[in-house]
Amino acid sequence: MNSDAHIKTLQIKETLSEYKDRLHGVGISNGLLGLSLFHYYHFKYSQQEQDIASALEILEECIEKLDDHYSSYTTKTDIIELGLYIQFLFDSDILDVDENLLSELDEIILEITSEQIEKKNIHNITGALSGGTYFLKRQSFEKRTEILLKILSIIEQKAIKKNDHQVYWEVDFRKKNNTELNLNHGIAGVLSFLIKLYNNNIEKEKCKELILKGINFILAQKKVHEMNWFPQFAFENEFLEHHNLSYGDIGIGYIITKAGESIQNDNFYKQGLEILENCANYRDDSQQYIKDANLIYGASGLSSFFNVLYQKYNKGSFKAAYTYWHHKVMEFGSTDSQWAGYRSHFNNDHDFVHLSFAQGILGIGISLLSNAVNDSGSFLSFLKYDIQ
Repeated sequence: MNSDAHIKTLQIKETLSEYKDRLHGVGISNGLLGLSLFHYYHFKYSQQEQDIASALEILEECIEKLDDHYSSYTTKTDIIELGLYIQFLFDSDILDVDENLLSELDEIILEITSEQIEKKNIHNITGALSGGTYFLKRQSFEKRTEILLKILSIIEQKAIKKNDHQVYWEVDFRKKNNTELNLNHGIAGVLSFLIKLYNNNIEKEKCKELILKGINFILAQKKVHEMNWFPQFAFENEFLEHHNLSYGDIGIGYIITKAGESIQNDNFYKQGLEILENCANYRDDSQQYIKDANLIYGASGLSSFFNVLYQKYNKGSFKAAYTYWHHKVMEFGSTDSQWAGYRSHFNNDHDFVHLSFAQGILGIGISLLSNAVNDSGSFLSFLKYDIQ
């Protein structure tokens, strides 16, 4: 890490210490677990044992907060994120799994997931797929296979046949069914879950057939434009003029590449990488669309994502994109804002947003620390970039 980035991470750490009380929820995206994750990454960078102690102390605080009176903007998502984070720390050899605690979480998350199955909600964040991702990691949970097969059944039921080689899904987002193609809110999110089922040996042939037909459908929407090659919605001609981790072609290219790797389809693999290389050419010198440094909509998400791609695929376009967006992250942090020089553009009337993992300095700091230690970008799994 260069000296400027080092100074910036220290500034972020000091700001987080000062304003910790503004983080009221326990989730990763918007709450205290994001702060725990920051301390974990600061430990990876500094090797200071106090950071691990702080990470675990905050985790304990979050567990204690989750009582019958707990409420936040995203209570159910917070609970699932807690389960995923505990698994993350276990996989990282930081935490010994407490089966009693996880058994309690299993039943709560099962109830949340079953409720979404009843609603046939296959949204990648708010629907059954989120809880399903937790259960994919809970190998010892006795109802694991049963709940995963129920989710697969809903995905099958909701598949809409366009022709013999293509299927798609309408996804409930903000109480409206839509045919967005992207990873967070659309068809790519459904395919992401199917790929994870396939990789976990859950009904592999059935999943493979749906993956093939779903990817074929997405590729049929492709129209080579200067920026995005895929419309925001299937069957429409509306193309965005930017990329970030939530919107644009990045999530689509990621899923097509991962599908190619998982089911060993060279055509998907090559087309997915081609899409991602086009995304890597995106620049926004005038800050017309990338208006801050946050993870989900801003420069640090792009920086970390392309750094991970460069480490894995060793393509110059990915390295150039990482370098460009890293410089942008540093530029955005040069204001006189109380939030370590950064300011979130969207939803900025809430203090917790400026601090948060998804939209604030927690995510920015984690991105800088992860890039510095050449981490595999495993924290991106909490933004749905979670296929191994």
